[in-house]
Amino acid sequence: MSLPDDDASASPLELAFDPRRNRSAQPAGHRTGPPPDHEDGQSGIGVPGDPRTMSGALRRALRPLLEGTYLEIKQRKEWGEVLTGWEARNRYHVRGGEGHTLVEAEEEGHGWLDAVMRNLNPFRKISLECVTDNGIVALRLERPWTFWLTRADVYAWDQRVMGVLVQRFTWLRRVLEIQSTDGQVLARIEGPFFRPWTFLVQKDGLEVGAIRKRWGGVGRELWTDADTFTLELRPALTCPRVRQMLLAATLLIDLTWFENGRRGQRHGVMGLFGSR
Repeated sequence: MSLPDDDASASPLELAFDPRRNRSAQPAGHRTGPPPDHEDGQSGIGVPGDPRTMSGALRRALRPLLEGTYLEIKQRKEWGEVLTGWEARNRYHVRGGEGHTLVEAEEEGHGWLDAVMRNLNPFRKISLECVTDNGIVALRLERPWTFWLTRADVYAWDQRVMGVLVQRFTWLRRVLEIQSTDGQVLARIEGPFFRPWTFLVQKDGLEVGAIRKRWGGVGRELWTDADTFTLELRPALTCPRVRQMLLAATLLIDLTWFENGRRGQRHGVMGLFGSR
């Protein structure tokens, strides 16, 4: 079954979740708006990632992503990694513009074999879960074994595929497409050749956001690969599915083009044409 574009029926009011909308036109006993906060989400209903089917707790946690204009995604490193160079699991702290935590994103894989593959195989399979403070998995990113052009599936809170991130071959730019499960392009992310730390988001021919790597200081940039990114979202971007997938795209950008910077691969020539 194809996945329709959310924008076909979405409006700014969809993100506002106004329970008064069309209340007078509803039959008696019909509940409008999102479910009360104490209820569980409505799994398997509607378009994956639709905020109207989320639980109240998850919707509150993701409000800066669904309705806001700015997020900070900061990679977390331990001193053992910094001193030894031995890579542990990727972990990220995601905050809204007011400093409130949305989710913690953490790479799966706790065994010794996973640790070896993480340090010796840059093309490895990666799975990242974004979890709220109260333990709800908000979304999951799964990148299969990748040799050149990367690709990743993004799963909504109810474990349904929300969409796909696909890297496209270009000579001088870094390009990711946000696609529905049937291959429809929902948005396009482009990194200009002369702005290696900037990725512009376009939807329907308009620039609706940007992903930027932030300068961390000389010591941090030279001796660690702990990166900090900002995700800027313009109010014109009202599609909640694309907004959620942009968070996943930010993580994939770090894994694809910045993860191995301390090993001399961060700005290598191959990074302009494909994944590591």
